[in-house]
Order: sequence, then structure tokens, then C-alpha cells
Amino acid sequence: NRILEDGAVYTTQDGSEETIRGAEYVILAMGSQPNDELSAKLKDAGQEVHVIGDAKEIARILEATSAAAELARQI
Repeated sequence: NRILEDGAVYTTQDGSEETIRGAEYVILAMGSQPNDELSAKLKDAGQEVHVIGDAKEIARILEATSAAAELARQI
């Protein structure tokens, strides 16, 4: 994987190499980790807290919105 002057070369999930050209910018998304720092502070302040989405587990938007809808039904 490498950044080119006008694009990038990357490896797909099946292991093949792809090249994208004609790009002005290249933005790297290099992994994510859940960030749940706020919930403990809110719990300590006596607030009811429900952790969903990327704060709980890194996933896709569909999983996050499904979790939010399920929680809304339960509340």
C-alpha cells in the first residue's frame, strides 16, 4: 500500500492490488477502537446511561441504527 501523487495503491480483502488515480486528496482510515470514556462519568453523576454504536463496539451504521432503534423500543 502506498500513496501516489494523484491517488493510492491498496490491497483488497481478497489480496489483489488495486490502484486509484485522479485523486486530489487521500484520507486514511486505519482502524477504530470503541471510545466509552463518557459513560462512566455520567453514571457517576447519577445519570441513566445506555452505550450503543461505536462507543460500545466498532460496527457499521446499520448495526448502530438498529441498536438505537431497539434501545428506543425498550425505554
